[in-house]
Amino acid sequence: MIAERIRTQGGYAPGSVADLMALAAPEDKPAQSADEMVTLLIAGHEAFAATLRDAIATSGDAGDEASADILTVRLEWHEKELWMMKASMR
Repeated sequence: MIAERIRTQGGYAPGSVADLMALAAPEDKPAQSADEMVTLLIAGHEAFAATLRDAIATSGDAGDEASADILTVRLEWHEKELWMMKASMR
């Protein structure tokens, strides 16, 4: 859905694993335990949620409510995942 929206707005949406990997940041060392893995996942979801919040604001400022809506739905999913992961760490 996000890629389709990017394309309808005239942008380029990466379409292959190689394209996505070229855009990815280098990964730090792999997790050494289940707790460390969950901690890294939490950090990743928190960073992505912050990026989504910025993108939602930018979309709203541009009058692009359709994109803001798609991003808001995605943010809601990440926030739920964060809640579940943080609850599992207690």
